[in-house]
Amino acid sequence: PNLKDLHGSTENDTELPHITINKGISSSSTERFQRIFTYQELTIATEGFSGKNLVARSSQCQVYKGYLNGETVTVKKYNYMPGKKEDVFDHIKSISSSVHHNNLVNLLGFCNEGPNRLLVYEFVSEDKSLRSHLHGNVTSTLAWPIRMGIALSIARGMVDLHELYKPLNIYEQYKDDSIFLDGNFQPKFAEYGHGRFLSGAFGLTVNYAKADVYLFGEILMELVTGKPSNEDGVNIAEWAEPVLGMALLHKEYDIVDQKLKEFNATELIRMIKCALACVHRYAHFRPQMSQIAEVLAGNAPPETLK
Repeated sequence: PNLKDLHGSTENDTELPHITINKGISSSSTERFQRIFTYQELTIATEGFSGKNLVARSSQCQVYKGYLNGETVTVKKYNYMPGKKEDVFDHIKSISSSVHHNNLVNLLGFCNEGPNRLLVYEFVSEDKSLRSHLHGNVTSTLAWPIRMGIALSIARGMVDLHELYKPLNIYEQYKDDSIFLDGNFQPKFAEYGHGRFLSGAFGLTVNYAKADVYLFGEILMELVTGKPSNEDGVNIAEWAEPVLGMALLHKEYDIVDQKLKEFNATELIRMIKCALACVHRYAHFRPQMSQIAEVLAGNAPPETLK
């Protein structure tokens, strides 16, 4: 989706997962909870940053698989850009160090030795991403109860990060390739440090939060239809929104992922109504994540989303 889709038109303009938060503590204070690695340790862990351990690269960093004390980890090696006003490494380390949550791929530690600037995270495999499970070569299909559980767990995690933590945490990465599933199909958000803290004017923070809500709506549409978020340059909300609306109107659900052998019709309707509310054209009409979580769980009627 483009920026206008996420933030909307400017016209008229079960229990929550455990969360441990350092409220009111600055990012520099929270760094004591992270291990400080030496560059030599991480060089050994990645076998000299060898090509066989390189799993991804971007304009900002290279991502390696590494091994520390018998554990597999993810090592991100950031490009050193002296004199740059906003340092990507410091920004990501600040956010990742400040928020600890069961739904996050957590930061284990870092290395900051001159030009050598690296972050170490718990390891997540690319073939465990939600995208891989829904659209990849994974042989097993995510059954409907698992999809419902994934949606609810993501929603509840977003409630924590949006509404219980101050300043507001905006992730901006709720996408199928940044959400990973553990062995129990519990979602974990990767790349969380690429988001931002917002503590400014109420209108600004709410608008950014509603951008996250839009992305969650797309995730729900993927879970319902089994279609990718972007196919042939067309965003899923563009074509799925009217089709899902018609499905509700006529009570015909051919749009549901054909790989699903069965589904709970009541839960399906709740998920579709939540998805449509999340991608509303006008950001101020999109519900809060706490409202969405309650409707998905069946604790509130979908009408409360309006």
